[in-house]
Amino acid sequence: MSCDSLGRVPWLQRWGWLVPAVAGLFLVVSADTRADGEQSANVVAIEEDWELVVKEPDQETQAPQVTCIIAPNNDDAGLFAAFNLNHKSFPQYDAGGLHLQLWQGDTPLDSAQFPSDALLATANETITWTMRMHLHEGRLWFEIVSGSSNTWGDFGHAGTLKASIATETPNLNHYEAGDSMSNSGVGFAGNRVTSLKLIAVRKVLESGDVVEDNQTRTVHPQH
Repeated sequence: MSCDSLGRVPWLQRWGWLVPAVAGLFLVVSADTRADGEQSANVVAIEEDWELVVKEPDQETQAPQVTCIIAPNNDDAGLFAAFNLNHKSFPQYDAGGLHLQLWQGDTPLDSAQFPSDALLATANETITWTMRMHLHEGRLWFEIVSGSSNTWGDFGHAGTLKASIATETPNLNHYEAGDSMSNSGVGFAGNRVTSLKLIAVRKVLESGDVVEDNQTRTVHPQH
């Protein structure tokens, strides 16, 4: 993948960056099945655990900048949420902070911003968070929860990074972890990031049972 002189990665897809997707096998903890072997319960929530390790941030160039994507299905004009770390890209560019955006194709729908606009400044900092997508009472919710960092402290614990849209979607059965992988990445100064990883994925069924995948997928660096 080519980069410009500042380490920016070109946008190669509608949501983010073209990263090889790694297929994972899901372990069914407990779920009812029909006689034909198909899963009987619909998926009503998805949780993705992410980890970002920043090697050497630079406040002067506001680097690095990272975006992670989650979507209910793989659709060019579909709905998705983008979580920006160390920058805000909409409605105008701003450096620093954490920003959650909700889009329908190229149309912005909703957004939420963490109160702190701090810039990454700590070498070898590890940042972790969970991206959650769930259906509730006719709405599809996207939120960041259980975030932990040196720069911004704990984030996503008080509903500050949360957005939603009305939907008639009955389930999230078409979600694929590979879509998140292939559309997430380091958009600026990848040389200043040690790693960006999707650590685990959980599918919550309408029965309350959980389908868990603990395979670690590396988004950055690419091999």
